[in-house]
Amino acid sequence: MANDNKTALLCAYTLASAGRYSDAEALLLSGNEAARSVEAMDLLARIRVEQGDIPEARRLWQSIQSFRPEHAPSREALKALDRPSRILPFRHALVWALPLALALGVLAGMWFARPKAPVAVVWPGIPTGAHLEALSVHRGKVQRVLLSSDFFADARRVSHRELLAQYLADALGVAPGEVFISSAQAGQAEGTIRVELIRR
Repeated sequence: MANDNKTALLCAYTLASAGRYSDAEALLLSGNEAARSVEAMDLLARIRVEQGDIPEARRLWQSIQSFRPEHAPSREALKALDRPSRILPFRHALVWALPLALALGVLAGMWFARPKAPVAVVWPGIPTGAHLEALSVHRGKVQRVLLSSDFFADARRVSHRELLAQYLADALGVAPGEVFISSAQAGQAEGTIRVELIRR
């Protein structure tokens, strides 16, 4: 997915997280390449749940599963819909967000303690296509990525974490499992995203 399309999808996530579902939907249904992606369909399904349109959400997730059965978020969302006490997909993330954050914090702490001098980049907020493109000079030279920010402390932005981790992995040529996200560091400006590249 091109960087401009990635940025559009991140913007849609931000709008949806803020409860601006109509604006997010308009962006997702704009007909661009991002609107046709699995990520866009998944987000649109989550918006439909928030709007109370469960049948349409189910249809969208089933459609994803029909051509991408390995897509875990849509599979888990369908399971959540079938449970008697349904947990809304945006809020469902709360169940595993804390253990995940703790595990990532421990892993990030282990790598921060290593005697390597990472290349550090700080963004003022959600990265633009230009920010992601600038990372391409490090492609193939990075072993792992450590990202820290208070932006993801809001549970409604859990989906942003996964999406941004995937974009960073794509831009730098590393496995998604080598992108670690933790809380903001001491002294880090509010709302900023700090990316540290551990070189090979």
